[in-house]
Amino acid sequence: MKTMAALLILVFASVLPAASFAQGKEAPPECAYPVNPPGLKPPPGDGTLRHVPGSTAAFTLTRVRDRQFSPVCHPDEHPPQPEEKLTVDDMLVLAAYLASLAP
Repeated sequence: MKTMAALLILVFASVLPAASFAQGKEAPPECAYPVNPPGLKPPPGDGTLRHVPGSTAAFTLTRVRDRQFSPVCHPDEHPPQPEEKLTVDDMLVLAAYLASLAP
C-alpha cells in the first residue's frame, strides 16, 4: 500500500509541473513561427526557366510556387511518378468528410 501511495505521489509530482508549463501565458518566440507581414505579395514570375545544377529539368517560378505541383529535379534517376486520379468513391469520401466538418 505504501508503494502504491509513493507511486501516485511520484506520478502527480511529475505531471503537475508539465501541466502548469503547458498552460503558460507566454507567447512562443517569434523566430519559431515566422509570419509574413500583412499585405506581402511575392514578385510575379517572369517566365524564366530555372534549372537545378546537374539536372535537365527546368521550371518557372510560378510553377514551383504551385502547391499542387511536385517538382522532379532529377527525372532520369527514377521511374516517372504515377498519375493521381480521383475515383468516384474517393470523391464521395471527400464529400462526406467535408460535410462532417460543417457546423
